[in-house]
Amino acid sequence: MACPGKEHWETVKWILRYLKGTTNVGLTFDRAKMSDIVIGYMDSDFVGDLDNMRSLAGYLFTLFRSTISWKVTLQAAIALFITKAEYMALAEPANSASGMAIHDECKLKFMELKAKRSYRFIVFKIEESIQKVTIEKLGQPQQNYDDFIASLPANECRYAVYDFDFTTNENVQKSKIFFIAWSPDVSKVRSKMMYASSKDRFRRELDGVQVELQATDPSEMSFDIVKARAIKQQSLINYNLHAFRGPLFVA
Repeated sequence: MACPGKEHWETVKWILRYLKGTTNVGLTFDRAKMSDIVIGYMDSDFVGDLDNMRSLAGYLFTLFRSTISWKVTLQAAIALFITKAEYMALAEPANSASGMAIHDECKLKFMELKAKRSYRFIVFKIEESIQKVTIEKLGQPQQNYDDFIASLPANECRYAVYDFDFTTNENVQKSKIFFIAWSPDVSKVRSKMMYASSKDRFRRELDGVQVELQATDPSEMSFDIVKARAIKQQSLINYNLHAFRGPLFVA
């Protein structure tokens, strides 16, 4: 901390008092007496944060009747009804517990898209029978955004990456690699949960993605929306670079 004050010291003392008073408290695991099954619980309110209109969600995992993992946080998006708030809350612990594997070809082809621009886009599919994320379609460099949209099934979830070319407000040619999580409203609930629970882990494997987009309807990933996100991201980068370098001249 750059400038700690009295309130910070009071917080430190509170932590020390807590540690001193709980030295005899700990997690006890007795395999002989209890089941070794990990049990998870989750819950969510509805628009508990009136300032931001977001719901508060939390989850907890236990093993041998002892808590091993927990989290309480405001949801990243605004839920318009309680069912969606509960669904979003369920996706978080499912993501923490997900064990979906990733086929080596997924990372290999993504590196070719990023480094060599060998592909315009890649569509990924979860093969439930083998519990792996695999490649469903490779878009050739000459294909465009309409071809990409057409490659996504209307009623099934998918992951995808797209190498998006655009022109900035300064009339400079740029490109951004988008990661798109496609989860149409009409897809099966099981599929939605499976893709939601594996998204973060899979996304982390794709080193080089610059913009992430989630869509439940084609209108949420239209060409104009993607272009606006790309320009906004580039403008933010330009602003940060300018702030880091500081003014070129000082009067």
